[in-house]
Amino acid sequence: MLAYFTTAPMEPADALLVAHKVGYTAIGIRLAALSEGGDFSPLCENPALLRQTIARMQDTGVSVFDVEGVRLEEQFRVGHYDRLFAVAAELRAKVLSVISYDPDERRRIDSFAKLCDAAAEFNFTAALEFIPYSAIPDLHSAVRMLRQAQRPNARIVVDFLHASWSKLTSADLDALPQDWLSHAQLCDAPAEKPATREGLIHIARYARLLPGDGAIDVPGRLRDLPDGVPISIEVPNVEQLTAHGAEEWARRALLATRQVLKKNKGATDEDDNSNSECRASLHSTHTGASGSRDVPH
Repeated sequence: MLAYFTTAPMEPADALLVAHKVGYTAIGIRLAALSEGGDFSPLCENPALLRQTIARMQDTGVSVFDVEGVRLEEQFRVGHYDRLFAVAAELRAKVLSVISYDPDERRRIDSFAKLCDAAAEFNFTAALEFIPYSAIPDLHSAVRMLRQAQRPNARIVVDFLHASWSKLTSADLDALPQDWLSHAQLCDAPAEKPATREGLIHIARYARLLPGDGAIDVPGRLRDLPDGVPISIEVPNVEQLTAHGAEEWARRALLATRQVLKKNKGATDEDDNSNSECRASLHSTHTGASGSRDVPH
C-alpha cells in the first residue's frame, strides 16, 4: 500500500488516483496533524472532500487501509477523536495508527486501553508505532504497552527505519505473537544514525531512501516478518518528491520494493526446506489478496 507520508501533502482523492495509476491497491490517510503545523487531510472538517474521496475510492477500486492522526499525550481524551473514528468508518479503514508522547506510563496505558475500546466499536484495530524519539522508543516498550492494556484489538506497527534505529533483532520479532503485528512500513535509510533528536526527525519525515538504496537490511527484515503481514511503502523524501513529482516518486518506490522482493525471493529459493515458511511469506507478499501483504504486482 502507499503510505500517506510518501506523497504528502496530497489530497486523498489525488493519492487514490496516483495509487491506481501506479499499481497500489490501498493507501493510508492522515486525518489529524501529529505535530504542530503538521500536514493532514481535512476530511473531518470538509464533507465535500470526504464525499470526493469516497467517490474516488469507488471509481478506482483502491481502498484505505490505515488512518493516522491519533496521538497519546498528557491531555488525551478519547472523545476528541469521535469525528475521526466516524470518518475512518466511512472510508472503511481497517487500522488506526497510534503514536505516544505521554511520559507517564500508567496514564498512556490507560489512554491506549480507552482508545482500543472506542476503536472496537467500529471494528478497528489500534496499531501502536514505536519511534525512538517518542514515549514508546522500541518494540519492547510497545509489547509492554499491549500486555498492560490487555485489549484484543491492540496491535503493533513495525517501521523499518525505527526498527533499525532501535536495534530490533530477528529474535525480537520471533518472540512477538504473530497476531500482534498490524503491518510493516518499508523504507531504507543512510548508514549513519543522526546523533540528535532533530536529526532523527528530519530523516524520518523528510529524507528516507528507497528500499535497497540505503544501509538497512531490507531483505533480512522482510524474512523476519510472519506470513500475511500487510506492507506499507513509506518513503518520505522532500528532495526526490519535489524533483520527480508525486506519481513518479510513488512509482519509483513501488518498483524499488518489487526489486527487493524479487532479490529476496531468489535468495530464499536457494535455501533448503527449513526455510519454506519464509518462501511462502514472500510469495504471499505478491498476491494482493485480502489478508496478505499488500504489495501488488
